[in-house]
Amino acid sequence: MKPRRPKPVSSLLVLGFVVLGTLRAAAQEAAPPQQQQPSGIEAAEALLHTAVSQDQTPGAALLTIRAGEIEVERYLGRFHRGLVLPFDGASAWLSTALVLTLVDAGLLDLEDPLVKFFPSAPDDKAAVTLRRLLSHTSGLPTTHPCLADRSETLDQCAQEILHTPRAGAPGTDFLFGAASLQVAGRVVEIATQMPWESSFQQRIVQPLGLRKTTYGSDPNPSIASGARGTVGEYGRFLKALLPPRAGSKPLLSPVLAVEMLTDHAAGTNRRYWPSKNAQGFGLGAWLGGDESSGISAVAPGRLGFIPWLFRDRDFAALVVYSTEPALATRLRDRLTPLILEGANGSGAGSGL
Repeated sequence: MKPRRPKPVSSLLVLGFVVLGTLRAAAQEAAPPQQQQPSGIEAAEALLHTAVSQDQTPGAALLTIRAGEIEVERYLGRFHRGLVLPFDGASAWLSTALVLTLVDAGLLDLEDPLVKFFPSAPDDKAAVTLRRLLSHTSGLPTTHPCLADRSETLDQCAQEILHTPRAGAPGTDFLFGAASLQVAGRVVEIATQMPWESSFQQRIVQPLGLRKTTYGSDPNPSIASGARGTVGEYGRFLKALLPPRAGSKPLLSPVLAVEMLTDHAAGTNRRYWPSKNAQGFGLGAWLGGDESSGISAVAPGRLGFIPWLFRDRDFAALVVYSTEPALATRLRDRLTPLILEGANGSGAGSGL
């Protein structure tokens, strides 16, 4: 009987690799699957779910737009797609856009002085420009009793504001408030020779195909915070501020779209600067980030209507809830880094 010849070493190695691979595969099957970290937008939605379930807000909504298309649209609690909500402080962005469409049309210029529209403007305010009004560097007071008086006209309110002592130096002091936008609203009425709401319908609502967005019929509408409409319709406005798609007509010219996101508060004394995270202020919105990380813009309402725009990343987001100011601020502070992560695709970004 012939002795058995030993197997070649190569055969033993192959057999070892097969056994090792089988054991490794079995171990992987037995191990629990690793849970993936939720994306920033998913985490934001989860945070809103929690806020609704804990009765911090009766409802909430989340809308994101990427490259001109709706990416996420969620409604929670009592909020739904057709619900008309106050835009609160986010109205100022719409108002500013309306003014800029008139600049594009040649009816206004950002360097127009107030005396052009108000011949009786006091000497210390006559040279204040439209740009100063929109960037809160006009030196006008931040507020005035007429802002809440719906029985007055926009002209009467603007005149009262202009004849109130200045609160700061034009071009030197930044004072965030509603009074300067109310004066800008009257400038629009003078330039167009029609009521504010009519100009708004003609130049914003109709071109964007909106149906429920309005400042109402009051003769003295709140230009800084008086608009209302649906989440989806404000989303259309944000989409119109993103880079235009091929064949589409942009709401603003490229020059003014950039002007809106240019820091007009740089070098000013921040006499009243309520946004603790903002690094600058454009026209109608607070700014964050820089040229390397990308500029973000946000125009938050006090009670939880918060639009973001990341034009260089072709991304916009809108988060809506309704609660008291202190809680609204805390929720916004928690949501902001999550929205930034969503804008950047992955990882946390720099902004506000």
